[in-house]
Amino acid sequence: MRKSVYVVGAGIIGLASAYKIAQSFPDCDVTIGSADYHPNTTSDHAGGIVNNRDASPQFITDDSRCYILDTKKHCQSMKSDEANAAGIRLRETIIVSTDQEKMLDSVSAGVDFQLLTTAEIKALGYDCENSELRLIFGGQQPHELYGCKGYTYIIDTSQYLPWLTAKLKQLKNREGRPRVEFVTRKISNLNELNSHDLIINCSGHGAKELVKDEACVPVKGQYVLVKAPDMKKFITIGKAVFIPRCEDLYLGSVHLVGEANEEIDPRLTELVLRRCEAIYPDVRKAEILKVGVGIRPGRIGGSRVELEYLQRAAEPRKVPVIHNYGHGATGISQHWGCALKVARLARQALAVKAKI
Repeated sequence: MRKSVYVVGAGIIGLASAYKIAQSFPDCDVTIGSADYHPNTTSDHAGGIVNNRDASPQFITDDSRCYILDTKKHCQSMKSDEANAAGIRLRETIIVSTDQEKMLDSVSAGVDFQLLTTAEIKALGYDCENSELRLIFGGQQPHELYGCKGYTYIIDTSQYLPWLTAKLKQLKNREGRPRVEFVTRKISNLNELNSHDLIINCSGHGAKELVKDEACVPVKGQYVLVKAPDMKKFITIGKAVFIPRCEDLYLGSVHLVGEANEEIDPRLTELVLRRCEAIYPDVRKAEILKVGVGIRPGRIGGSRVELEYLQRAAEPRKVPVIHNYGHGATGISQHWGCALKVARLARQALAVKAKI
């Protein structure tokens, strides 16, 4: 008998979870339900770097780090033509920070990273005596700088989300019919879905209302996309961030914890441009393609990837629910590792359900 799985959410977390479920359980039919799809998901606003970088340490845990390493392995496993189609690139990286420990933690999912000497940092043009660094480092003049260089995977969600969606649509059952259905639907209560054999909750910052999780915290991000084909390096100098995606350069970063206002703030746009201009003056000459705002789904204590059982209304039987939300600023980084865990939890959930 075929099983029915419902995935709430169609961002990168929901799509990856659906894909691993469909791949792991050939006898399952999967429904993805969301009010928004690409290009209108939170994932569409992401820079796409695969590392541990999050300005709020309370959103990163040891589990998160493991999920990020799994995503790195996913990127490494792809053949070059498939990676190109998916929008995944390995970019040369330079990072300069005032916190060496945090810097090294952030690049643990990178490739071939090595520390820069003080002389090498100065040769790049970053000196503690440079007054521009006060702006770049959030209003404080740094007294000591640390740096490293290596390579980082960048996942361009403008290509990756359509690629992953296409992979899901290619999955067929024995009769040749699609195994994955996409529906436009906003879920207000998981009890609406209790006719399904398994529910996977990938509702992002919507989980605060959907499952009443008070640990969920919105985090506003605002960014600028420019046309700068000559910039191919991923660079992070304090709060100035340059992310070379496939067709544009993503400039950041803004990280406002507790802020859920999706309106573009012109002052923040100017702040991002001023910080980045101090590192790369040609930014001011570049064509601005877009200014955007995304609300990151932060969660105190890190992402929630766990199994629980939902009591059916007026029935003794319980429905297994796998939660997969609260990834903060590292949802792209964690997505594949979390999807792998969802598949493992699903094996446990469906096995138990068969015995009930």
